[in-house]
Amino acid sequence: MGSDPPMIILNNVLAYAAYGVATSTSDHTKEACVDFFSSEEIIDARDLLWGKCENGILPKMIKRQNTTTKKGLLLTTSDIIEAIQKLGDSGSMPIFAVEFSSLGRLPLTKPSEKCPISL
Repeated sequence: MGSDPPMIILNNVLAYAAYGVATSTSDHTKEACVDFFSSEEIIDARDLLWGKCENGILPKMIKRQNTTTKKGLLLTTSDIIEAIQKLGDSGSMPIFAVEFSSLGRLPLTKPSEKCPISL
């Protein structure tokens, strides 16, 4: 008997944040999320992540008061990134996916942002 398959969570913000955690810096990922996604998308992603993954690994969810400001959204996005890192470190990372019809709701990444050496 094997272990349970990983949970699949469909969410653009979480998929992008998880990809950013694996391929970029936290600061770049936070800025890209806040600059691209709406406050509702970020808050919905936070609520979904804690709702699906509250298994003793994640810290208590912090509901930031000023999520309409860039600072508040950066803090909320930072909470999401920290939670994704904790899930990865614990071996409990779900699969974050995006529906094909939502691919246009992901920030584009420039090659220079991916490569540490620019020509």
